[in-house]
Amino acid sequence: MNGFIYWHPTTGAHAVNNYNAQVWERNGWETGWMGYPTGGEVPVSGSNPIDGELNGWVQTFQGGRVYRSPVMDGVQVASINGLILDRWLALGGPNSVLGFPIADEAATADGVGRFSIFQHGSIYWHPNTGAHSIYGSIFNKWANSGFEVGKFGYPIAEPEIQSGLKINQEFQFGELSGYAEPIPSIIALLPLTESELDEAYDLLVADFSERGISVEEGFHEAFTRTKESYDYTLEQIAGSIGSSSKVQQTVGLQQFEPNAVIDPQKCTFIAPGNERTNRGDIFYSAAIRYGIINHGHNGIFTTKGSSDPRNIETVEAVGAPDGVMRLSGANRRGVCRPVYLSVKTTDDVRSNAASFAESKIGAGYNSNFLTTRIGSLDKSSYNCSQLVWAAFKRASGGGLDIGERFPYEPYQPAVYPLDILNSHNTVEIQ
Repeated sequence: MNGFIYWHPTTGAHAVNNYNAQVWERNGWETGWMGYPTGGEVPVSGSNPIDGELNGWVQTFQGGRVYRSPVMDGVQVASINGLILDRWLALGGPNSVLGFPIADEAATADGVGRFSIFQHGSIYWHPNTGAHSIYGSIFNKWANSGFEVGKFGYPIAEPEIQSGLKINQEFQFGELSGYAEPIPSIIALLPLTESELDEAYDLLVADFSERGISVEEGFHEAFTRTKESYDYTLEQIAGSIGSSSKVQQTVGLQQFEPNAVIDPQKCTFIAPGNERTNRGDIFYSAAIRYGIINHGHNGIFTTKGSSDPRNIETVEAVGAPDGVMRLSGANRRGVCRPVYLSVKTTDDVRSNAASFAESKIGAGYNSNFLTTRIGSLDKSSYNCSQLVWAAFKRASGGGLDIGERFPYEPYQPAVYPLDILNSHNTVEIQ
C-alpha cells in the first residue's frame, strides 16, 4: 500500500516508498537515468539560516539521489545527480545555505545548461563554466536581469563573502553583489529600497559589534522577529487569533505570502478610541487600511475619550507619502481590530509622550523597523511603532521602554507594533 520493493542482481532488493516513487516514475522508473535503488531511505539532517534544523530523508539510486524534506503542506521530494549533486555536497548538502532540493534538475532556457532549485537558491551548470550556486539577493538581481540568457550569463564562480553577510559573485559577463540569507528573507517582509537596506545593514553591523553579537546571530534574530510580527498580523486578519486580550505567548511562525492583501470580509475597520481612552493612551491594530498589509499599526491618543469616536484624535505615522499626521475619527478610514493600551507610567509621562508625538506632525515616514532603537529619538521620519516608542522614551527621560516584551529582555534593535502590544509596560484597556 505504501510503496514498492525492487530487486536487481547487482543492487539487491530495496524498498521505495510512494513519495520517492513519484520522483522515480517521472524520471522513467528503472529504465530512466535514475536506474535501480541502491539502498533504502535513511534520515538526514540539515540546517540553514532560515529554517533552522530540518530533518529530511535521502535514498540513493544508480544514477543519483532522491531527497525528501518537510514543508508546510506535507513533504517536498526531488531528485539530484551529477555535477550539480557534487557541487551541492561540497557546499554542505542539506547543511548548506541552499537547504534541500525542491525540484528535479531541468534544462536551462538556452538549452545548453542544467539547473536544480533548492529551498533558498539554485545551482546552475554549463559545460564551459561548471556548476555553481547562486543565492541570496544576488539570485534575485540575476533573475531580474534575465537569468542565464540575460546580460550576466552563467555564474563562473561561487559567491564570495566580502564581510559579514555581504557577498559578491562573478558571472560570464560581469559581477553582482548582494547579501546572503537571512537578509533577503527579511527584505521580503520589509519594503526597503536598496539604499535603505545598505544603510540599515551598516547601522546594525556596528550596533551588533558594540554589543558583542555576531553578524549572523544578530540578523537571524532580526529575521525571526520580523517574521513573527508579519505572521501575527496575518493571523489577526484571518481571524484565527482573537484580539480581545493581550497575547502573552510567542506566536508560532507560519508560512505566509509577503504582501498579502486584506480581505474586507474578514476585517471591520472602525475609528479607534472610546469613552475610556485618555491622552497618552495608545492602540495596536492589525492594519490601518484596506489593501496590502505588513506589520500592524500603532498610534497615540492626543485627546480625551468620547462616546463618539469620530471626535477622538490620534497622532500616527500612517505611511508614505503622508508621514506623521494628526487624525480624528471623522477624517480617517479606521483601523482593523484595535486593541486599546495604557502605558504603565504617570499621567504626566503619558501626556508628555503625546506632546512629543504632536511635535513630530509633518515628519516623513520610513518602513525600516530594524533599527528603531539605534540613534537619536529625534528623526526626520518615523514608522508607526518607532514614533510611539520614541515618545515614551523621551517623555520618561529614557527609562521607559514600551518595546520590551518582558523585563531584562535580551537586546533587540527593532520595535514592531506587536512588541508594544505584548510589552510588560503596557496593559489593555478593557
